[in-house]
Amino acid sequence: MIPDASIPKGSVELIVLDSVHRRPIVGAGARFLPDAIVHHGTDSTGSLQLALPPAVRSVLEVGALGFVRRRDTVEVEALRGRRMEVALPYPTGGDIDVVVCHRTTKFWSW
Repeated sequence: MIPDASIPKGSVELIVLDSVHRRPIVGAGARFLPDAIVHHGTDSTGSLQLALPPAVRSVLEVGALGFVRRRDTVEVEALRGRRMEVALPYPTGGDIDVVVCHRTTKFWSW
């Protein structure tokens, strides 16, 4: 965790990366449980700013399509005004490429 004066004291900035290549994940979401609202929209740098809950300790949940969701118990005060990297693993460990197939409307006639 890196302190940063540009981050409001009531917030934490998450940088969401893939755990294999350490590349930013665009479109990841995060929330402090038991909050029902998932804050979406990490940008091209994998960055997302979250307001801190009033609790002393909370569970931070971070997830993205194609990655394993992560849940960590965190000390809220330690996050105040800081930037934190969160690495999400691939479901396969990153060593298998997934091919998505879909049906087309083309029909072949003989």
